[in-house]
Amino acid sequence: MRVLHLIPTLKYGGAERQARQLLLALNEKGIDVALFSRVDAADATGLRAGGITVRPIHCKSNYHPQLLSGLATFVRDWKPHVIQTWMPMMDILGGLVASTLGIPFVISERSAAANYSERGKALARKFLGRGAAAIVANSPAGMDYWKGHPRLYLIPNGLDLDAIRVAPPGHPLHRPLIVCLARLGPEKNLFQLIQSILIVRNRFPNVELKILGEGPERAALEKMIVKYDLQANVKLAGYRTDAWSWLKTADIAALVSHFEGSPNAALEAAATGCPMVLSDIPSHRWAFSSEEAIFVDKDRVEAIAAGILEGLTDRARLKRLSAAANSRVAKLSIATSTDCYLELYYDAIKNH
Repeated sequence: MRVLHLIPTLKYGGAERQARQLLLALNEKGIDVALFSRVDAADATGLRAGGITVRPIHCKSNYHPQLLSGLATFVRDWKPHVIQTWMPMMDILGGLVASTLGIPFVISERSAAANYSERGKALARKFLGRGAAAIVANSPAGMDYWKGHPRLYLIPNGLDLDAIRVAPPGHPLHRPLIVCLARLGPEKNLFQLIQSILIVRNRFPNVELKILGEGPERAALEKMIVKYDLQANVKLAGYRTDAWSWLKTADIAALVSHFEGSPNAALEAAATGCPMVLSDIPSHRWAFSSEEAIFVDKDRVEAIAAGILEGLTDRARLKRLSAAANSRVAKLSIATSTDCYLELYYDAIKNH
């Protein structure tokens, strides 16, 4: 079987981590895998050394006409049996090429309805999705967005449990440490989280909130940190490959998104054993119960601060919550999710 994956980049986000994990796992199972993406030379060399075919994207814009023609040429040459697309623009481009050339394609739904407008790119994606051989969501919220599609699959995100297990703890800071693993985007509700530290600081003056991630709101968040004189308490640490080590060191993982598809950061935090303060949204409630995390009203700074303070002052309860959450995610292995994808691919080819 030959499976081609299309994704704008393999860096930074949860979808990108999942795509990379799946590529490697499929390759290990003897599947012929190819990648069409923006990858740097070192990454491309490493993937090729592992047996993965890589077709790098050189144009910077997702709307450049060469992207569509280059993809079509590569698909004709490589002749995949299935194309799997990740992220909206690749869903559109991949859907166009696959439909034209008569190849079954699979759309990866990583988000929820709240992330999409009902115009332009979202409408084009939804229209092309009608012809997809399958829609694979990683959460019920993603399933709901495609309600009515005849071939819907739910495959929870796989976690690299072995790698998480052996990741070393970071150096202790000897101060209360709150870690937020998140893209610096509006959906992650970081302005409210940062404001909550003003309240937490009244009780714990040396508290530190470390935000691990990159995104379009970095400049605005930096200005806010200076405005509220929080430079000593809030750090924008950027994208970190040692995020699991920081989670193992943290007192709390605070994740207060407005919405999520599958809450990758929360699942990874639970796998590291880090206690969690989570926004009370459907995706977090789907993944965890009140016996596994502290839930807070994402729209109230006072509520977010109260949840963090509750965790910092009741360490015994926090330990019980983190143990229960860790047990919950123990079955979410990469191997399990990869087997589910393989079954999906065979179904897509058979039913096409």
